[in-house]
Amino acid sequence: MNKLPKKALSFVTTCAMTLSLANPMLMVAAEEVTNKNESSVMQAAATESKCNLASLSVKNQTLSPEFSADVLDYNIADLPYSTNSITVNATAETEGSTVKITYTNYKGEEKTASSSGLVSNLKYGKNVINVAVTSEDGSETKVYTITFNRKSALASITATVDSKDLVLTPSFKSSVNDYEATIAKGSKSVLIKATASVVSDYNTIKVNGQVLSEDGVSIDLNGSTNNIEVTITGDDQKGENTYNLTIKEVESASLNVNCDVDGAVVRLIDPNGDEVSGNGKYTGLLSDSTYTLLVLKYGYITHKEEITVNAGEQTKDITLEKAPASTLQEVTSQWKNFRGNDENMGITNAKTPRNSSESTIKWTAKLGSGWTAAPSVQIEVDDSIVVMSGKKIYKLSKEDGSVLASGDMVNSPSYGYTPPIYTNGMIIAPLGSGTVQAFNAKTLESLWVSESFGGQALSPIASDDGYVYLGFWNSEVKDADFVCLSTTDEDTTQTNETKYASWKFTVKGGFYWAGAYITGNNVIIGTDDGESGYQGTGHLYSLNKNTGKVVDSIEVIGDQRSTISYDKASDRIFFTTKAGYLYSMKVNADGTFDKSTLKSKQMDGQCTSTPAVYNGRVYIGTGTLTGGGKVVVADASTLEIIYEAPLQGYPQASVLISTAYAKQENGKVYVYCTYNKTPGGITVLEDSPGQTEAKYSELIELPSDLQQYCIASPICDSDGTIYYKNDSGNVIAIANTNKSVDVTFDADNGSEAVVKSVSKDQALEYTPENPTKEGYTFVGWYSDTDDITTKYQSGQKYTENVTYKAKWAHVEMLGAQVKAVVNDKSGIRFGTKIYNDGDEIVEKGTLILPAKLLADGETLNLDTPKAAKSEAKVVYEKNEKENYETYLGTLVGIPSTQFDTEITASSYVTYKDKQGHVYTVYSPYKNGSTSVSKLHK
Repeated sequence: MNKLPKKALSFVTTCAMTLSLANPMLMVAAEEVTNKNESSVMQAAATESKCNLASLSVKNQTLSPEFSADVLDYNIADLPYSTNSITVNATAETEGSTVKITYTNYKGEEKTASSSGLVSNLKYGKNVINVAVTSEDGSETKVYTITFNRKSALASITATVDSKDLVLTPSFKSSVNDYEATIAKGSKSVLIKATASVVSDYNTIKVNGQVLSEDGVSIDLNGSTNNIEVTITGDDQKGENTYNLTIKEVESASLNVNCDVDGAVVRLIDPNGDEVSGNGKYTGLLSDSTYTLLVLKYGYITHKEEITVNAGEQTKDITLEKAPASTLQEVTSQWKNFRGNDENMGITNAKTPRNSSESTIKWTAKLGSGWTAAPSVQIEVDDSIVVMSGKKIYKLSKEDGSVLASGDMVNSPSYGYTPPIYTNGMIIAPLGSGTVQAFNAKTLESLWVSESFGGQALSPIASDDGYVYLGFWNSEVKDADFVCLSTTDEDTTQTNETKYASWKFTVKGGFYWAGAYITGNNVIIGTDDGESGYQGTGHLYSLNKNTGKVVDSIEVIGDQRSTISYDKASDRIFFTTKAGYLYSMKVNADGTFDKSTLKSKQMDGQCTSTPAVYNGRVYIGTGTLTGGGKVVVADASTLEIIYEAPLQGYPQASVLISTAYAKQENGKVYVYCTYNKTPGGITVLEDSPGQTEAKYSELIELPSDLQQYCIASPICDSDGTIYYKNDSGNVIAIANTNKSVDVTFDADNGSEAVVKSVSKDQALEYTPENPTKEGYTFVGWYSDTDDITTKYQSGQKYTENVTYKAKWAHVEMLGAQVKAVVNDKSGIRFGTKIYNDGDEIVEKGTLILPAKLLADGETLNLDTPKAAKSEAKVVYEKNEKENYETYLGTLVGIPSTQFDTEITASSYVTYKDKQGHVYTVYSPYKNGSTSVSKLHK
């Protein structure tokens, strides 16, 4: 037979064409083998066929036998389970013939190889690849076959005894075939389950010869050593792989741990590193095994020891040693944690810049590069900005961004999303590898480093009563811990002693951007849904803050990836999920959820924004990375959307709200939101009560070297300077160029405070009205009501916001009465009610004078000439229950000729304030004056 010359490539694969990676655009279009030509294929001699293969090979494999055009069936060596695909190269001998490679994948689907000859998604067990060559006229087809076995593999084995999954040693891997587990005697059976690495109907899994069902296979235990075989085979029972599990049964042990300190938490860690439940009372332990015992409490040195338990019951008594007294200096913090306060609301009363005309970049500090090494979200501590970057923690000057102090961290932070927190003179930093490190807030010297909990520390930290609480994340489908750590510096001579968790709460899915809210004895925290994607069933948990035990839980839709915030006005918690839901709910005093009050509203897009609630409105960011974003303003009661404001990108951070202008601008607030897209700036939204349309603008135009994506939540200080960072690696400070301060007058009598704004270089010329309060006498306006030297005076200048509060004396002059007329003479006495609940009373009495002796507008005081002073020496009435007394001041011997004379009076009380300053308060007769004639009728 004469061979025709090879021609140029075309869309139809001809006999002269080769299926290989050399022709990546090649299209295969041969007809299927039919019954009509099967006989001719089987009977035709190769040398007479119009459609032989010129070559056939499998990349990196050897055909057996060697290729020959007249041999139709071939084998290659068995493939490991990790080989998911092979590449077949086939060249037709005759031009015009077509080649088609077909096979059945692990799903049972009939597939055609790709144009490069790639055969993918192979079955476990037997695989057959057909290479069909069809003549140009379709009259003849020849099929070559390549047969091979792929070894099978398991993805998991679980052994469950008494509803508890056993820990296998080593941890399961598909490539490891032998495992052990140890249990206490007494259980009757073990339930074995297994899954294949490639799930397919062609697979068969057996446990000790029994075919595995969805419910697993139950194997009886023999009280000693149990050998279990789990085998998996693929198609045609080929590719067998056997895994061996040995379960050893030992005598049971129990342990009771007693501690001399009330409230101490006891933890027991088994030989595999897993927590044993019990909190001091443990049963079902493995005899002759060594456990790790931890006993912990705030203010004490952690007790840690390795303890080998014996068969039967035993008791361990623990005495905790008090930790050294703290020498840490408490410092001020204007923004101590992720959202600035324990309610996680991100609300400030500082005068932030309201628009671009009031904004200026005060300074920038370059601390990293790229989104993986960008500086962290910041907090404000000790009049400085605290930020983490790389393996350093910094205190930056709020004036120019220069480094004031730095400290060394054991790990870098997890992408810089989660800020540190200030508490008890410490800065607590969340770091990579699931670690937490504490620093002296004044010096940034390291104090302690936590044990490693694994994963990323992505959960904003909460603090309460000497403890901090935070969560970690490993993946969407893996377990991760939420932990409680005591802040006690247990060894002041060391800078890196290990801090162990007081308790751990472990769930599948973990804690991604989910920060806790603490209420009473409970900590409320949300979790991911534990599945791939973000629209499954997440959870909200209420945990006992002292033990970590679950108090209550609810299911929510989607990964719960916001911090839980609390609104005092509605007494509700608010949170969001990545599935785009906004939730609110009340929490009972015992930490259980009032599920009848649960409300939800689905927004467009995704949401990882912590809700901020003010004046009956909720502010959150929603969107997607590819579809942009917006700020949503919703009704706090109904969660219905009031309006939306568009953003340049998806806001994955939480908003900052300034209420500083609300009193001056009819309740208007300013809402600041970043977005995860260049230029990575801040959008500011104006919102007022009753507003239904968006009013927004960009706060500032960033120069090109600062433009980058941004997932940081902005913070601010008392000056109104806003701080944030983006992926340019810069910390950015945006100051308010409108330098004014607020002088507030708070009457403390139920009426609304009066606020006067004044420029920093301008004196405030203002005289506030004297307020009134039932049963009290107004003393004056003071910035510190315990120190009368801080009294307000008109004409002063101010450099910062100040609040003057009304100082009240709990003293009130009562009515007047006349004494009986005797020998044409009488007297008037005035009663005064005084409470002993304020400053120290030095002297008290009454001043009485004919009203005509006072000039117009003159008030009666101790310096008034001719005033009769009646010092209170005798108490008329004393009420110890309500802590008040009544005394009388009396003017006697008024002749009948003067019975019509108007008499005025004022009680006086001399006090000493908390600083030792003496002052006198006058409480005048309410009716101005009276006479004997008016009183004696």
